[in-house]
Amino acid sequence: MAGSDWFELFNSGTQPVSLGGLFFTSDLTRKTLSPIPPLSFIGTGGNGFVQFFADSQPGAGPDHVNFKLGKSGDSVGLFSPDGSLITAVTFGAQRTGVSQGHFPDGSTNLVSFTTTVSPGQSNFLPLSNVVVNEVLTHTGPPLEDAIEFYNPTAAAVDLSGWFVSNSQNDLKKYRMADGTVLPAHGFTALYEYQFNPTNGSAIPFTFNSAHGGVALASRRQRQPHRLSRVCDLWCGGERRFLRPLYQQHWRG
Repeated sequence: MAGSDWFELFNSGTQPVSLGGLFFTSDLTRKTLSPIPPLSFIGTGGNGFVQFFADSQPGAGPDHVNFKLGKSGDSVGLFSPDGSLITAVTFGAQRTGVSQGHFPDGSTNLVSFTTTVSPGQSNFLPLSNVVVNEVLTHTGPPLEDAIEFYNPTAAAVDLSGWFVSNSQNDLKKYRMADGTVLPAHGFTALYEYQFNPTNGSAIPFTFNSAHGGVALASRRQRQPHRLSRVCDLWCGGERRFLRPLYQQHWRG
């Protein structure tokens, strides 16, 4: 993966946080090495991730810091104006094109992301037993939009409590019913009457056939309210057969 080193800040709270006046550093003894410009904020939910480029070019923009990261190991710290440490991480030798971060987001579990680098977005890992196989987005009565899942393995997968959405900012739009099972080497489909209901049983959504969109499937982790994104697929037109996009440098 070409480009500058980078790291990511994550806000696990429910309110936006002002970052202006805080300081990043790669040397925990130099607490004011890279000041964050005024009027810098981090949002919540899908907007609760901010990528910063460690390229020693702070003049390139508010998301660039005044240091680089060493591939043999380094630190990243965030300090308050009074010198109090807010958060920090120290990491060892890194592999080219492979990021490390917390999974699920904000947990203490540290994971290397070899194929799912996604700066500025929620961390996720690919699954081998569930793929979004087909999306139908341009329909007219009596047909309706649909999403098809495929299980390429020899073991059935329980999809109870999984979520489907068309927005990475709101993954929990449609909850799959308890008892939903994806058979071994089998298929299951969701239809528009399920994920675009009129009775308020779910947050309704459809796919935009003219401009494309994203089909996202997520499963619950053991920690409440934490989701791991499974499939991230660009779709558009009348009918597409799709493969999963397994889409972090340092993620906080």
